[in-house]
Amino acid sequence: MQTSRIYLPSLLTIREWKCKYGLLPLFLLAPFVLFSQSPTQLELEKKRLQLNEEINFTTRLIQESQTQHSSSLSLYTQLQNRYNKRKELYQTILKETQLLSNDIFYLEKEIHVINERITSLSLHYSKVLRQSYRFKLMGNSWAFVLGSSSANQAFARWRYLNQVKSFQQKQFKLIIEQKNKLLIALEQLNKAKESKDILLKEEKKQTQLLEAEVRILEKNLSELKKNEKKLKADLEKYKKSQQKLTDTINRIIKEEMEKIRREEEERTRKPKAAEGKESNENISIKKSLPETPQTLHLSNEFSANKGKLPWPVKKGIISKPFGNQAHPTLPGLQINNNGLDIQTEPDAAVYAIFEGTVVAVKYITGSKNMVLIKHGQFYTVYSNLNNLKVETNQSISRDQIIGYSAKNEITETFEIHFELWKNRELLNPLDWILKN
Repeated sequence: MQTSRIYLPSLLTIREWKCKYGLLPLFLLAPFVLFSQSPTQLELEKKRLQLNEEINFTTRLIQESQTQHSSSLSLYTQLQNRYNKRKELYQTILKETQLLSNDIFYLEKEIHVINERITSLSLHYSKVLRQSYRFKLMGNSWAFVLGSSSANQAFARWRYLNQVKSFQQKQFKLIIEQKNKLLIALEQLNKAKESKDILLKEEKKQTQLLEAEVRILEKNLSELKKNEKKLKADLEKYKKSQQKLTDTINRIIKEEMEKIRREEEERTRKPKAAEGKESNENISIKKSLPETPQTLHLSNEFSANKGKLPWPVKKGIISKPFGNQAHPTLPGLQINNNGLDIQTEPDAAVYAIFEGTVVAVKYITGSKNMVLIKHGQFYTVYSNLNNLKVETNQSISRDQIIGYSAKNEITETFEIHFELWKNRELLNPLDWILKN
């Protein structure tokens, strides 16, 4: 058994080494999942591309305004929108650059680790080969086994030979795997560095463009302040047209609610013998707009889509948001907006944001054609339209064209006005439509 004792220490060394390094591939695999494009990187890249598209669209609107000599306030709004989008783009590029810097750091660290592992694997692989050669394991293996002094020793030698052979094959495979991982890591590192270089150049370009945008805005604002009289007159026109639109919408919705209430009362009217004593249920019906199962389903569906509803136009910028806001150039004056004013392309198609029924089509001075669509308890309003494609009582599907954008009489730009109501309560459309 003396010979067996000579070889057993080598066998234990192999076992110990396998225990120590056997999980190496799993350990090295994990970091590479991190280095592939993470959802954050993909989202930032998508956002950067979208912002570039929006900036290009706004630039076309600005060029159109300058060609058509549109109002300076409208041009200022467009310039301000482009500046804000460019600033957002700059911040997005900074975040992308930082993420790439992190990736580069970890990639370089992992490449160092992989190189060390390859060196260690190669060292142990060479040691096993030398051992095999020294004990003539690479020669006549069966002679080594048959030369044993006992059956136990022969079995031990045979098992040892198989383990050494299996270990050599595994170690060789591990070395190849790690070298492949190294090539992948190096390729990823080069791509990350190239992407970072491109973003750094883009970052410098956007910095220069932002500085130019500020100078253009300051110049335009200075010109606006010289036309205070015209701006005040335009603001009065806007307020009057908005009031006419609001009064019309309120009247139509009120009439619609009264019509439905009368129908519901007629349906639920009790026999004459029970008349004269009104139930609590009927009182509650009068206080709110009753809904049939069909309209209730539509209201619930509309509510379930809050924050996911589409824009009424495919491309556009918000020139006036919802609610009260300070006038950009007239100190102390407020602009109140019941909805959103959206500047868009000339004769752009205007779409219904949800299925429903057209309850009114009206022409309103200052707002041009207006379409009011009912969605259960909700109503959407689309005004400043041309070439209408719908009529009263018509059923409408989501994304159906209802008309086309018209030129605003005040701003001289193609613009639509969009509002959202729940019964007679105004809602902020930005809470309901998709965020840019």
